[in-house]
Amino acid sequence: MSIDETRPHVTHSMLVDGFGSLGLTDGDTVIVHSSLSRFGYVEGGGDTVVDALLAAVGTEGTVAVPTSPVIWQGGSHFHYIKHNPILDLRVTPSKLGAITNALRVRPEARPSLSACHTLHAIGGRRDWLLAGAETAVYPTGPGTPWHRNCISGGKVLLIGIGQNSNTTIHTIEEAGGAPILSTEVFYPMVIDLEGRIITVPTRAHLPNHPRAFEKMDAVCQEHGIMQVGQIGNATLRLIEAKPFLEIGVGILEKDPLFLLA
Repeated sequence: MSIDETRPHVTHSMLVDGFGSLGLTDGDTVIVHSSLSRFGYVEGGGDTVVDALLAAVGTEGTVAVPTSPVIWQGGSHFHYIKHNPILDLRVTPSKLGAITNALRVRPEARPSLSACHTLHAIGGRRDWLLAGAETAVYPTGPGTPWHRNCISGGKVLLIGIGQNSNTTIHTIEEAGGAPILSTEVFYPMVIDLEGRIITVPTRAHLPNHPRAFEKMDAVCQEHGIMQVGQIGNATLRLIEAKPFLEIGVGILEKDPLFLLA
């Protein structure tokens, strides 16, 4: 396959250096949202990006990626969950891109037991991060890996995409009591890596609530909790998850509709 010479050629060492310059360091736990194509041409594809992320956080660090089995193309989380889907974590690919699937299929990767807002993780805090998702009731709020990443001082990395793709903003909504969750609890199922069928009670995000998540870019800049960098053609944002949650919840306490468009 020929390489498009008009695109930047990104290597493993460029990625490791870029992640380090941004502030990703040994021992970090980070949730990564990503678009591989935004880099340009990455030598080795998604696997190279995963290798570089793991190198950046070291053996004690942890890298997690969202591996949702669905993307919302005119639908909603509510309509998806109310039909009691069964998610087979052994075989169902992520719909969130090549980097997420490159991590998901590695032997050392493990998933959270969530009906939709699934994470796969690798690293020293993997099991601690993922534990308990099946009993949380919230999709991304208290008791979930998303929330645990925040309260433990983890980070969120956006690669080539903006805040509209940052699921941790849902964590802020759920923890801050924004009026976006169903009162009804649904009971979808997941099949874990051992083939066990597990019911995972969950509330759902209500339909017809357009979001304005890009507002959080200015909030991050105002409070100095986000570093912005560039690798190839991709703009990267590295966010400190604990103050991100705390500041966001504080905003919602004053204005519960702040994140709605």
